[in-house]
Amino acid sequence: YKGTSQEDAKRQYVARAAEAAGFATDPTDPRLHVTSCIGAPGCASATVPARQDAARLAQEGRGPLHVSGCAKGCAFPGGVPALVGAAGRYTLMPDWQPGLDPAP
Repeated sequence: YKGTSQEDAKRQYVARAAEAAGFATDPTDPRLHVTSCIGAPGCASATVPARQDAARLAQEGRGPLHVSGCAKGCAFPGGVPALVGAAGRYTLMPDWQPGLDPAP
């Protein structure tokens, strides 16, 4: 029994630390349904702040969705609609594949 309670204590400690650091620890957290690349200004190819916009959209419960700063498709999980950035704006692409530029 002692080993089990020690393992439980370790799990609880890690879960509390992860939550305090801002990680999603609740399976109903809306952030688990929106993904993104790093976006601008962290990526030279991105023209939109994908990560910040994805965080806002997740808080609004807008998933499942991927937010991409450009057409390269970094971090794209596949199988979800994407907002793809180009020239400072997004285009919603329901069946997007990385490498396909959004329509002007």
